[in-house]
Amino acid sequence: MLVIRHSLWSVSLLFDPLARTIEAYDKLSAKYSEQWFESDVMLPFLEAFSSHLKEFPLVLDAGCGSGREVKYLTSRGIDCVGVDLSLQTIKRARMNVPSGNFRVMDLRRLEYPDSLFDGVLCVAVVHHLYDRDFRKALLQIGRVTRAGGIVGVTIRIGEGFRKDGFGRFMTFRNERDVEDALRSHGFTVLESSLSKEGEGREWLQLILRNDKPEDDPPIELCGFCPGDLFLKENRLVGAPVAAGVLWGDDKFYVTLDVSPLVEGHLLLCTREHTLATLGTQQNLNRLADHKAQIDDVLKRAFNRRPIFMEHGTQPSESTRDPCIEHAHIHALPLQNELRTRIEKRIGKLTPYRNIENADRAARMGEYISYESKRGVIFVRQEGVADLPSQFFRLVVADELDVENYHWIATKDSSDSKARFKRTLDLVIGVLDHEISSREIVSDIPQSLRQMLASLDDEKSGEPRPSKTAARMLERLEKDNSEKSSGTLTLSDLGERRIIEEVLTPFFDGNRRGQRYLGDDAAVFPWHSHNLLVTTDHCPKPLFFRLGIESYFAYGWLSAIISLSDIGAMGGRPRALLLNSEMPNDMPVKDFVSFVDGLAFASNLYDVRVIGGNIREAKEFSAATTVIGEPACEGPVLRDAAEIGHAVFAVGEMGLFWAAILERANNLLLPLENHHELNAGLLFPEPKLRAAHQLSEAGILGAAMDASDGPTQAIKTLAQANSCDIVLDLQDVEVNRSVELVAGHLDIDPLVLMFSWGNFELIFTAPEDAIYEMDPRTLSDFSITRIGYVKKGSGKAKLKKGRKTVELPQLAPDRFDLSSGVSGIAEYEAILRSTRFRD
Repeated sequence: MLVIRHSLWSVSLLFDPLARTIEAYDKLSAKYSEQWFESDVMLPFLEAFSSHLKEFPLVLDAGCGSGREVKYLTSRGIDCVGVDLSLQTIKRARMNVPSGNFRVMDLRRLEYPDSLFDGVLCVAVVHHLYDRDFRKALLQIGRVTRAGGIVGVTIRIGEGFRKDGFGRFMTFRNERDVEDALRSHGFTVLESSLSKEGEGREWLQLILRNDKPEDDPPIELCGFCPGDLFLKENRLVGAPVAAGVLWGDDKFYVTLDVSPLVEGHLLLCTREHTLATLGTQQNLNRLADHKAQIDDVLKRAFNRRPIFMEHGTQPSESTRDPCIEHAHIHALPLQNELRTRIEKRIGKLTPYRNIENADRAARMGEYISYESKRGVIFVRQEGVADLPSQFFRLVVADELDVENYHWIATKDSSDSKARFKRTLDLVIGVLDHEISSREIVSDIPQSLRQMLASLDDEKSGEPRPSKTAARMLERLEKDNSEKSSGTLTLSDLGERRIIEEVLTPFFDGNRRGQRYLGDDAAVFPWHSHNLLVTTDHCPKPLFFRLGIESYFAYGWLSAIISLSDIGAMGGRPRALLLNSEMPNDMPVKDFVSFVDGLAFASNLYDVRVIGGNIREAKEFSAATTVIGEPACEGPVLRDAAEIGHAVFAVGEMGLFWAAILERANNLLLPLENHHELNAGLLFPEPKLRAAHQLSEAGILGAAMDASDGPTQAIKTLAQANSCDIVLDLQDVEVNRSVELVAGHLDIDPLVLMFSWGNFELIFTAPEDAIYEMDPRTLSDFSITRIGYVKKGSGKAKLKKGRKTVELPQLAPDRFDLSSGVSGIAEYEAILRSTRFRD
């Protein structure tokens, strides 16, 4: 039975007809365009279709191919949008018709609002769809066409199911079946004709009218109603036709700000005439989904998370500047947060969770809503009534140090139009790639999938790589062809590229904006709050090489290696699972000692061990998974640093390697220093309490656990934030025990201080905010200023006197053979040869 299931699963991947058809069109795009783009074979049909359209129509070409029909219609003054599921074909269409508006889109899931188009054209497309997909396409065509709108369809007719010589699959239907299907979906046939193409190939050409009931028009149309008027409003500012609605549903839609102050400025709007999103509580989950997708798109397009801002319930009858009748949230991918600037103007913002009845609050008056990059929503009502309608644009202009901020004053400027065009290009590019990267699955029975195996040339019996995997492998091998010879291995990529280029495309893109791969822990939405989840393998500790076979300390490390990750995101660990492998001949006392150490750490940090797994293996190893929750407003992420932030480290730095070198070189230190180093070696502490207090104070920017060393953490934070982090160590005090070891071995004390293994918390924050904290809080833990954040390209640097140099590598990059060390003596040599000071 298992074999049969595997066979069906393999067939479903190998022989999905629509996926294979799109692959064929991707490969054929250049040849197909060359053969058919200049052909006038469809001219009579297009003229007949156009003659039925109303004046100034908007038309969708569904399955536009290389753009031939779009070119014809636009040449006759008809606004036309082209969509196709083949990315390469869309690229070819954009080359053929530079002024055209083309999108990658699935005909079975058109991302346009109801009744948007006056006409839909579908030439040589629907015969590629199996029956249920065919019906889905007809439903979508009917939905996006207005009542009384015109639909033009051409389809090959015949009998059966087959694959042609190019690898395209087709389902043939006879003339009667096609017309019956169209009538059952509300279409009336206005014109019908048959044409022949070569021997035995007949095409049915149909002009149809959509006879669905008349749509109820909005009570009052305005520039933000997502219909024809909205599109015309966008034409006035030079936007391509139908660029207005990027995506949406029946409650909300996303569009571009017509006068952006920054690239990537989007608006999330209500479809209905309503003045506040806080008054749409029943739709908040959908609102959150759209925000998450905006976050995802802007992160990919501009490498920054957005902030979200709303000025709610401002009536258009106000004596101040008029506003629109649609509640709208601004999304801007700015480098820095704006909460401080807003609070300087209107006072303290209150976390959204403290408002008991948002509906009632929205009805009582105006409010300002601000959502940070961490997803924490703040609201203020007091003192908002006298703010101008362009308040948020004023705050953004202040941040950018520009004079003009009102949308009317800026929309016609060349800078504003250039920002609009670049935003449109990058956002559409991300959306096109997202759609084309999805696995295309035809809605066909499994029995037919099995039958398709006999039609295909590939009979390996193994499933081919998925579309995502195939593209990924092709790109990675191409990118690394000059660097590596033979088989591409993980060492050719390194840890960061494995996360960003292998894991993220598979998993992070499915979470619509919640992109936490590469952070210390994953963030998992659960009901009304978030959970933090992390897992880590704890290899046999280095002190075992020194003859210290403490399984109690091994158990401690196995717990805190994951607890530290939760703490680095400002979280409170709640539960732990243990996965342990052990040999049959392992002494019971060693395993009991290991569990005792794990239990000691769990009890100390109030974490409940709830289960796990044990199994037999040749050597002992352990891995832990910890589940937690954010300690306060939201998770602390690695990519939330701001230009001008200072960089701090929590914890005594350098103890771990100082202890190893003390023992390896048989150094004789004062007893108190020996004990301090021994504690740092065997029982390093996760910085949970410090992370909680700093997070609750609301001053943490970006943060991460530094178990791989502060230099590696700083390098990672710089890359995650696309800015430079500069180590500035002129006023840093070195721990006395670390200094003693460094002096004995002729090692720069600062270098030893920045070695790995100490589980420091590295974070960015406004420098003044740290020193304004309660001194009693700061006395609870060691905190050291070690550098600052500046504008740059993601580099980690070191300030040496008056010059700034690249930060030396003091911790091995995982999966990087060139950076690894094979033993204690080798790492000691690296430390001795490195100098942080001239």
